[in-house]
Amino acid sequence: MPKNASPQRFDAERAAAYDDRIRRLAPGYDLLQSTVASVLAARLPDDAHLLVVGAGTGAEIVTMGRNVSRWQFTAVDPSPDMLDRCRSRVADAGLTPPVPLYQHLLWGAWMSTAA
Repeated sequence: MPKNASPQRFDAERAAAYDDRIRRLAPGYDLLQSTVASVLAARLPDDAHLLVVGAGTGAEIVTMGRNVSRWQFTAVDPSPDMLDRCRSRVADAGLTPPVPLYQHLLWGAWMSTAA
């Protein structure tokens, strides 16, 4: 990301509308999530731990977690409002163990440690 660019901000209103909006913008969104989950299930061990960067509302975590119940996830997203939706979605899905959620912009973290 160029220095003068900023990440898109998701406040509570935009976070609430995200799931509907992404499905209208990308009609194959749910199929994509299912396909990714199937491909990863074929390639990763049953006890894999996945880092989901840009976790958003948690759609991929729930899809993958339902596919392989022993997978563990760590979620990172810069938006606290998106993480709130992710937290609710993951809890509603009953995924165990709990998914740790971190509010952080990884681009900035990576850039600050790059030599």
